[in-house]
Amino acid sequence: MKIKLVLLFFPLLFLGSVCNNMDQEEVVPEPVSLSGRDYAFVSDNLILLANDNKEAVRATDPQKVSRLPSFLPSGQEIIYIEEEDGFRKFNRLNLKTRQVDFIYATKGEPTFYIVSPNGKFLLYLENETLYLLDINNKETEKIAEHVNSPAWSEDSKSFIYVGEEGALFLREFNINQELQDEKEIIKEDVGTPKFIGLDMIVFERCKDEKCNLVIYDLFKQEKNRDLKEYKDTQNPNPDILVSPDKKMLILTRQDEVTALPIAEIIEISSGKTLVKYEDARYPVWNKESNNIFYEKQDLDLNNDLGKNIYLGDLHGQDSVFMEKAEQFQALGNNFSNTISQ
Repeated sequence: MKIKLVLLFFPLLFLGSVCNNMDQEEVVPEPVSLSGRDYAFVSDNLILLANDNKEAVRATDPQKVSRLPSFLPSGQEIIYIEEEDGFRKFNRLNLKTRQVDFIYATKGEPTFYIVSPNGKFLLYLENETLYLLDINNKETEKIAEHVNSPAWSEDSKSFIYVGEEGALFLREFNINQELQDEKEIIKEDVGTPKFIGLDMIVFERCKDEKCNLVIYDLFKQEKNRDLKEYKDTQNPNPDILVSPDKKMLILTRQDEVTALPIAEIIEISSGKTLVKYEDARYPVWNKESNNIFYEKQDLDLNNDLGKNIYLGDLHGQDSVFMEKAEQFQALGNNFSNTISQ
């Protein structure tokens, strides 16, 4: 059984403290067919595609800065941001033809975006202001200020985001694809919300040195239950990733003792912890929900600290999937949708 994995690598220039600078990757001039591609990543501001032999070919203009690639649901196209003449441009790259389609340009600094599951829209954050971009019509709409953590429903008919004081808001499209007015669902203390199916969400709520994972019913607009309690470690970058089969989630947080990041796989029905992976950064699910990929710091034979990509299962068994991968960061569910077996 062959695993096809799309890896997204980001240099320090664009992610601040998340990543360090990368060594320049060799670019092989021969084109790589779509059927032979196993990897797509960013190195030295270029989006590169690689085949089974890890021979990289350039997919973007070497004279321009490219960053933050995210696959569209078809797996045939990538959305990425390109910097040119003081603008940040959202482009769409066809992986087969290498044709680049310009979508939208801004003079601001987009720090995050997420593509809708149907591939028609993307939400992006710029100076804590949320915008909705129609990919096909190439039109943008300002949604709200002072927000974070946007997330799409799996049917692309609604999205949620967190406002001031941790309030949770919902926006929905009607049958004519018109965006309806903002609805405040929860007044405060919501962190990192994610959809579980169509009507349920999970989010983190921290208070009095304790945190809970909370399951909330959007249809009934009431809390379903507390899923998991843990100590509040003032985690600067918590994240929740729901598995494709909706049966589990990964909670990424700081370990209470070592302060290293841990990836904890939790069963949604019971709240039971299935496994924890220590020093696991940027974890993502595979398509079948039976493995995760994550980055880990390791010492090599020269006692130098480097980055390897690990493949871990639901029983605590892991192995190095890709050595010396330098910096690895995945874009949540958009990334996991590109993994196939």
